[in-house]
Amino acid sequence: MPRKRRLGSVTAQLADSSSAQTECETSFEQEQHPCEAALGGTTENLDQVGEKNVLNEGTREASTQTETCETRPNELEDLRQKVKKLKSEMHTMKKAENARFDIEHFKNNDDDISFYTGFPNYDVLILCYDIIKEGAKNMSYGNYDRKQFDLPTFSQQGRPRTLTTFQEFVLVLMRLRLGLFERDLAHRFAISESTVSVIVRTWIRFLRLELQELILIPPRDVLKAKMPKLFKEFYPNTALIIDCTEVQMESSSALDSQSACYSSYKSKPTMKSLVGITPNAVIGFVSDLYPCSTTDKEITIKSGMLDKLESGDEIMADKGFLIQDELANIGVTLAIPAFLKGKKQFSKEEAEKN
Repeated sequence: MPRKRRLGSVTAQLADSSSAQTECETSFEQEQHPCEAALGGTTENLDQVGEKNVLNEGTREASTQTETCETRPNELEDLRQKVKKLKSEMHTMKKAENARFDIEHFKNNDDDISFYTGFPNYDVLILCYDIIKEGAKNMSYGNYDRKQFDLPTFSQQGRPRTLTTFQEFVLVLMRLRLGLFERDLAHRFAISESTVSVIVRTWIRFLRLELQELILIPPRDVLKAKMPKLFKEFYPNTALIIDCTEVQMESSSALDSQSACYSSYKSKPTMKSLVGITPNAVIGFVSDLYPCSTTDKEITIKSGMLDKLESGDEIMADKGFLIQDELANIGVTLAIPAFLKGKKQFSKEEAEKN
Protein backbone atom coordinates (compact mmCIF):
# COMPACT_ATOMS: atom_id res chain seq x y z
CA MET A 1 0.00 0.00 0.00
CA PRO A 2 1.41 3.43 -0.84
CA ARG A 3 2.67 5.40 2.13
CA LYS A 4 0.32 8.37 1.51
CA ARG A 5 -2.79 6.13 1.54
CA ARG A 6 -1.73 4.51 4.82
CA LEU A 7 -1.11 7.91 6.36
CA GLY A 8 -4.56 9.14 5.33
CA SER A 9 -6.23 6.05 6.82
CA VAL A 10 -4.45 6.51 10.14
CA THR A 11 -5.30 10.19 10.13
CA ALA A 12 -8.97 9.36 9.52
CA GLN A 13 -9.01 6.80 12.37
CA LEU A 14 -7.31 9.28 14.64
CA ALA A 15 -9.88 11.89 13.73
CA ASP A 16 -12.67 9.40 14.38
CA SER A 17 -11.16 8.53 17.75
CA SER A 18 -10.82 12.20 18.64
CA SER A 19 -14.41 12.84 17.60
CA ALA A 20 -15.63 9.91 19.70
CA GLN A 21 -13.64 11.13 22.71
CA THR A 22 -15.11 14.58 22.28
CA GLU A 23 -18.64 13.13 22.18
CA CYS A 24 -17.96 11.06 25.30
CA GLU A 25 -16.62 14.09 27.14
CA THR A 26 -19.62 16.12 26.04
CA SER A 27 -21.98 13.39 27.17
CA PHE A 28 -20.20 13.10 30.52
CA GLU A 29 -20.36 16.82 31.09
CA GLN A 30 -24.07 16.79 30.27
CA GLU A 31 -24.60 14.04 32.82
CA GLN A 32 -22.55 15.88 35.42
CA HIS A 33 -24.18 19.25 34.72
CA PRO A 34 -27.63 18.77 33.22
CA CYS A 35 -28.63 22.28 34.10
CA GLU A 36 -25.48 23.66 32.43
CA ALA A 37 -26.13 21.57 29.30
CA ALA A 38 -29.70 22.77 29.15
CA LEU A 39 -28.56 26.36 29.33
CA GLY A 40 -25.73 25.97 26.87
CA GLY A 41 -23.09 24.63 29.32
CA THR A 42 -21.95 27.98 30.64
CA THR A 43 -21.03 28.60 34.27
CA GLU A 44 -23.12 31.74 34.35
CA ASN A 45 -26.24 29.83 33.38
CA LEU A 46 -25.51 27.26 36.12
CA ASP A 47 -25.16 30.04 38.67
CA GLN A 48 -28.46 31.51 37.53
CA VAL A 49 -30.22 28.18 37.91
CA GLY A 50 -28.80 27.78 41.44
CA GLU A 51 -29.90 31.24 42.43
CA LYS A 52 -33.39 30.61 41.08
CA ASN A 53 -33.63 27.31 42.98
CA VAL A 54 -32.46 28.91 46.22
CA LEU A 55 -34.85 31.80 45.70
CA ASN A 56 -37.77 29.46 45.06
CA GLU A 57 -36.91 27.35 48.12
CA GLY A 58 -36.61 30.44 50.29
CA THR A 59 -39.95 31.68 49.01
CA ARG A 60 -41.61 28.39 49.92
CA GLU A 61 -40.06 28.39 53.41
CA ALA A 62 -41.09 31.97 53.99
CA SER A 63 -44.61 31.13 52.88
CA THR A 64 -44.73 28.15 55.27
CA GLN A 65 -43.42 30.22 58.16
CA THR A 66 -45.96 32.92 57.40
CA GLU A 67 -48.77 30.38 57.52
CA THR A 68 -47.37 28.93 60.76
CA CYS A 69 -47.05 32.38 62.29
CA GLU A 70 -50.63 33.15 61.32
CA THR A 71 -51.86 29.88 62.91
CA ARG A 72 -49.66 29.90 66.02
CA PRO A 73 -51.09 33.08 67.63
CA ASN A 74 -54.53 31.44 67.72
CA GLU A 75 -53.11 28.33 69.35
CA LEU A 76 -51.14 30.40 71.83
CA GLU A 77 -54.23 32.39 72.70
CA ASP A 78 -56.20 29.19 73.30
CA LEU A 79 -53.43 27.91 75.56
CA ARG A 80 -53.37 31.19 77.45
CA GLN A 81 -57.11 30.96 78.04
CA LYS A 82 -56.81 27.36 79.26
CA VAL A 83 -53.99 28.27 81.65
CA LYS A 84 -55.99 31.21 82.93
CA LYS A 85 -59.02 29.00 83.53
CA LEU A 86 -56.96 26.36 85.34
CA LYS A 87 -55.32 28.99 87.53
CA SER A 88 -58.74 30.36 88.41
CA GLU A 89 -60.01 26.90 89.33
CA MET A 90 -56.90 26.24 91.40
CA HIS A 91 -57.34 29.54 93.21
CA THR A 92 -60.98 28.71 93.93
CA MET A 93 -60.07 25.27 95.25
CA LYS A 94 -57.34 26.65 97.48
CA LYS A 95 -59.67 29.34 98.77
CA ALA A 96 -62.35 26.74 99.54
CA GLU A 97 -59.77 24.51 101.19
CA ASN A 98 -58.59 27.33 103.42
CA ALA A 99 -62.16 28.31 104.31
CA ARG A 100 -63.25 24.72 105.09
CA PHE A 101 -64.06 23.98 108.72
CA ASP A 102 -61.20 22.18 110.48
CA ILE A 103 -61.63 20.66 113.93
CA GLU A 104 -57.83 20.64 114.24
CA HIS A 105 -58.02 24.35 115.05
CA PHE A 106 -59.73 23.45 118.34
CA LYS A 107 -57.70 20.38 119.34
CA ASN A 108 -56.24 22.15 122.38
CA ASN A 109 -59.59 23.49 123.58
CA ASP A 110 -61.65 20.78 125.29
CA ASP A 111 -64.73 23.02 125.57
CA ASP A 112 -64.83 23.61 121.82
CA ILE A 113 -64.27 19.91 121.04
CA SER A 114 -67.14 19.03 123.36
CA PHE A 115 -69.32 21.74 121.83
CA TYR A 116 -68.84 20.59 118.23
CA THR A 117 -68.58 16.81 118.63
CA GLY A 118 -69.88 15.81 122.07
CA PHE A 119 -66.58 14.16 123.00
CA PRO A 120 -64.83 15.47 126.13
CA ASN A 121 -61.52 16.18 124.38
CA TYR A 122 -59.58 15.69 121.15
CA ASP A 123 -57.87 12.49 122.31
CA VAL A 124 -61.19 10.73 122.90
CA LEU A 125 -62.39 11.92 119.49
CA ILE A 126 -59.34 10.37 117.82
CA LEU A 127 -59.75 7.19 119.89
CA CYS A 128 -63.29 6.73 118.60
CA TYR A 129 -62.25 7.52 115.04
CA ASP A 130 -59.45 4.95 115.17
CA ILE A 131 -62.03 2.26 115.91
CA ILE A 132 -63.93 2.84 112.67
CA LYS A 133 -61.45 4.45 110.26
CA GLU A 134 -60.42 1.24 108.46
CA GLY A 135 -64.01 0.32 107.68
CA ALA A 136 -64.83 3.93 106.73
CA LYS A 137 -62.29 3.84 103.90
CA ASN A 138 -64.46 1.39 101.95
CA MET A 139 -67.99 2.60 102.55
CA SER A 140 -70.49 2.45 99.70
CA TYR A 141 -72.29 5.77 99.59
CA GLY A 142 -76.01 5.46 99.01
CA ASN A 143 -75.98 1.64 98.93
CA TYR A 144 -78.24 0.78 101.84
CA ASP A 145 -78.64 -2.93 101.12
CA ARG A 146 -75.04 -3.85 101.71
CA LYS A 147 -74.06 -4.90 105.24
CA GLN A 148 -70.30 -5.32 104.80
CA PHE A 149 -67.94 -2.35 104.56
CA ASP A 150 -64.57 -4.12 104.65
CA LEU A 151 -64.08 -4.79 100.94
CA PRO A 152 -60.71 -3.90 99.31
CA THR A 153 -60.25 -0.25 98.50
CA PHE A 154 -59.71 -0.91 94.81
CA SER A 155 -63.26 -2.28 94.44
CA GLN A 156 -64.89 0.97 95.58
CA GLN A 157 -66.98 2.66 92.91
CA GLY A 158 -67.70 6.33 92.27
CA ARG A 159 -65.85 9.63 92.35
CA PRO A 160 -62.93 10.37 94.67
CA ARG A 161 -64.02 11.85 97.97
CA THR A 162 -63.99 15.60 98.43
CA LEU A 163 -63.45 15.28 102.19
CA THR A 164 -61.24 12.91 104.11
CA THR A 165 -62.92 10.22 106.20
CA PHE A 166 -62.01 12.14 109.35
CA GLN A 167 -63.64 15.32 108.00
CA GLU A 168 -66.77 13.34 107.13
CA PHE A 169 -66.78 11.85 110.63
CA VAL A 170 -66.60 15.32 112.18
CA LEU A 171 -69.34 16.57 109.86
CA VAL A 172 -71.69 13.79 111.01
CA LEU A 173 -70.87 14.45 114.66
CA MET A 174 -71.69 18.14 114.21
CA ARG A 175 -74.96 17.20 112.55
CA LEU A 176 -75.88 14.97 115.50
CA ARG A 177 -74.51 17.22 118.23
CA LEU A 178 -75.68 20.64 117.05
CA GLY A 179 -78.52 19.73 114.70
CA LEU A 180 -77.06 21.96 111.98
CA PHE A 181 -78.93 22.19 108.69
CA GLU A 182 -77.44 20.56 105.62
CA ARG A 183 -76.95 23.94 103.94
CA ASP A 184 -75.01 25.21 106.94
CA LEU A 185 -72.75 22.15 106.87
CA ALA A 186 -72.36 22.50 103.11
CA HIS A 187 -71.02 26.04 103.57
CA ARG A 188 -68.77 25.06 106.47
CA PHE A 189 -67.15 22.18 104.59
CA ALA A 190 -67.26 23.73 101.07
CA ILE A 191 -69.36 20.94 99.52
CA SER A 192 -72.87 20.68 98.08
CA GLU A 193 -76.02 20.05 100.11
CA SER A 194 -76.64 16.78 98.29
CA THR A 195 -73.15 15.58 99.25
CA VAL A 196 -73.85 16.44 102.90
CA SER A 197 -77.09 14.44 102.75
CA VAL A 198 -75.39 11.38 101.26
CA ILE A 199 -72.52 11.54 103.76
CA VAL A 200 -74.82 11.80 106.78
CA ARG A 201 -77.20 9.02 105.73
CA THR A 202 -74.36 6.66 104.85
CA TRP A 203 -72.35 7.34 107.98
CA ILE A 204 -75.35 6.90 110.31
CA ARG A 205 -75.92 3.38 109.02
CA PHE A 206 -72.21 2.64 109.04
CA LEU A 207 -71.72 3.86 112.62
CA ARG A 208 -74.58 1.73 113.82
CA LEU A 209 -73.09 -1.38 112.27
CA GLU A 210 -69.64 -0.60 113.64
CA LEU A 211 -70.53 0.67 117.12
CA GLN A 212 -73.72 -1.13 118.12
CA GLU A 213 -71.67 -3.78 119.95
CA LEU A 214 -70.42 -1.05 122.29
CA ILE A 215 -73.97 -0.33 123.50
CA LEU A 216 -74.36 -2.81 126.37
CA ILE A 217 -75.06 -3.07 130.06
CA PRO A 218 -71.73 -3.21 131.91
CA PRO A 219 -70.99 -6.07 134.33
CA ARG A 220 -72.91 -5.67 137.57
CA ASP A 221 -69.81 -5.20 139.71
CA VAL A 222 -68.72 -2.33 137.45
CA LEU A 223 -72.20 -0.81 137.69
CA LYS A 224 -72.09 -0.81 141.48
CA ALA A 225 -68.54 0.51 141.60
CA LYS A 226 -69.44 3.53 139.40
CA MET A 227 -72.91 4.06 140.85
CA PRO A 228 -73.73 7.50 142.35
CA LYS A 229 -74.17 7.71 146.09
CA LEU A 230 -77.94 8.25 146.03
CA PHE A 231 -78.44 5.14 143.90
CA LYS A 232 -76.28 3.08 146.25
CA GLU A 233 -78.47 4.25 149.12
CA PHE A 234 -81.93 3.87 147.60
CA TYR A 235 -81.62 1.70 144.46
CA PRO A 236 -78.41 -0.33 144.65
CA ASN A 237 -79.57 -2.98 142.15
CA THR A 238 -80.54 -0.58 139.36
CA ALA A 239 -79.28 -1.82 136.00
CA LEU A 240 -81.11 0.55 133.65
CA ILE A 241 -83.22 3.68 133.69
CA ILE A 242 -85.54 3.41 130.70
CA ASP A 243 -87.83 5.75 128.80
CA CYS A 244 -89.17 6.14 125.28
CA THR A 245 -88.19 9.06 123.10
CA GLU A 246 -89.84 10.34 119.93
CA VAL A 247 -88.02 11.36 116.76
CA GLN A 248 -89.73 13.51 114.15
CA MET A 249 -90.13 11.99 110.69
CA GLU A 250 -91.43 13.02 107.29
CA SER A 251 -95.13 12.56 106.77
CA SER A 252 -95.93 9.33 104.96
CA SER A 253 -98.03 9.29 101.80
CA ALA A 254 -99.91 6.23 103.07
CA LEU A 255 -102.94 7.15 105.20
CA ASP A 256 -102.59 4.18 107.56
CA SER A 257 -98.93 5.09 108.21
CA GLN A 258 -99.90 8.69 108.87
CA SER A 259 -102.37 7.55 111.48
CA ALA A 260 -99.93 5.10 113.11
CA CYS A 261 -97.11 7.65 113.30
CA TYR A 262 -99.00 10.79 114.31
CA SER A 263 -98.12 11.97 117.81
CA SER A 264 -100.79 13.89 119.70
CA TYR A 265 -98.08 14.92 122.18
CA LYS A 266 -95.79 16.38 119.48
CA SER A 267 -98.58 17.23 117.02
CA LYS A 268 -96.48 15.81 114.18
CA PRO A 269 -95.54 12.39 112.78
CA THR A 270 -92.87 10.70 114.90
CA MET A 271 -91.15 7.38 115.49
CA LYS A 272 -90.56 6.03 118.99
CA SER A 273 -87.52 4.30 120.45
CA LEU A 274 -86.75 2.79 123.84
CA VAL A 275 -83.53 4.07 125.42
CA GLY A 276 -81.92 2.77 128.60
CA ILE A 277 -79.06 4.39 130.52
CA THR A 278 -77.06 3.14 133.49
CA PRO A 279 -77.10 4.99 136.84
CA ASN A 280 -73.87 6.78 135.88
CA ALA A 281 -75.51 8.01 132.62
CA VAL A 282 -73.92 5.58 130.13
CA ILE A 283 -76.21 4.41 127.31
CA GLY A 284 -76.79 0.71 127.82
CA PHE A 285 -79.64 -0.04 125.42
CA VAL A 286 -81.24 1.48 122.30
CA SER A 287 -84.12 -0.19 120.49
CA ASP A 288 -85.23 0.02 116.88
CA LEU A 289 -87.74 2.68 115.87
CA TYR A 290 -91.46 1.96 116.12
CA PRO A 291 -94.53 3.96 115.05
CA CYS A 292 -95.53 6.52 117.63
CA SER A 293 -98.84 4.76 118.32
CA THR A 294 -96.96 1.72 119.72
CA THR A 295 -97.27 1.59 123.49
CA ASP A 296 -94.26 1.71 125.79
CA LYS A 297 -95.06 -1.75 127.10
CA GLU A 298 -95.25 -3.22 123.60
CA ILE A 299 -91.92 -1.67 122.60
CA THR A 300 -90.28 -2.98 125.77
CA ILE A 301 -91.36 -6.52 124.95
CA LYS A 302 -90.56 -6.38 121.21
CA SER A 303 -87.22 -4.59 121.54
CA GLY A 304 -85.40 -7.48 123.22
CA MET A 305 -84.41 -5.46 126.27
CA LEU A 306 -85.71 -8.14 128.65
CA ASP A 307 -83.10 -10.54 127.26
CA LYS A 308 -80.32 -8.19 128.41
CA LEU A 309 -81.35 -8.29 132.07
CA GLU A 310 -80.28 -10.64 134.86
CA SER A 311 -82.17 -12.01 137.81
CA GLY A 312 -81.92 -9.57 140.72
CA ASP A 313 -81.70 -6.47 138.52
CA GLU A 314 -83.94 -3.48 139.04
CA ILE A 315 -85.33 -1.28 136.27
CA MET A 316 -86.31 2.33 136.85
CA ALA A 317 -89.05 3.70 134.61
CA ASP A 318 -91.88 6.22 134.34
CA LYS A 319 -95.47 5.55 135.29
CA GLY A 320 -96.46 4.53 131.78
CA PHE A 321 -94.35 1.37 131.80
CA LEU A 322 -96.78 -1.21 133.11
CA ILE A 323 -94.37 -4.09 132.78
CA GLN A 324 -94.25 -5.49 136.31
CA ASP A 325 -95.53 -8.91 135.26
CA GLU A 326 -93.06 -9.26 132.35
CA LEU A 327 -90.15 -8.30 134.61
CA ALA A 328 -91.29 -10.57 137.42
CA ASN A 329 -91.13 -13.55 135.06
CA ILE A 330 -87.33 -13.10 134.75
CA GLY A 331 -86.67 -12.10 138.38
CA VAL A 332 -86.38 -8.35 137.78
CA THR A 333 -88.14 -5.65 139.82
CA LEU A 334 -89.58 -2.38 138.58
CA ALA A 335 -89.06 0.94 140.35
CA ILE A 336 -91.57 3.58 139.29
CA PRO A 337 -92.72 6.82 140.93
CA ALA A 338 -95.43 6.50 143.52
CA PHE A 339 -99.04 7.27 142.49
CA LEU A 340 -101.25 9.66 144.43
CA LYS A 341 -104.20 7.24 144.20
CA GLY A 342 -106.73 9.75 145.45
CA LYS A 343 -104.38 11.40 147.95
CA LYS A 344 -103.86 15.15 147.87
CA GLN A 345 -100.08 14.91 148.19
CA PHE A 346 -97.25 12.44 148.59
CA SER A 347 -95.87 11.52 151.95
CA LYS A 348 -92.34 12.59 152.88
CA GLU A 349 -90.96 9.12 152.14
CA GLU A 350 -92.77 8.93 148.77
CA ALA A 351 -91.56 12.41 147.79
CA GLU A 352 -87.96 11.54 148.63
CA LYS A 353 -88.22 8.26 146.75
CA ASN A 354 -89.70 9.94 143.68
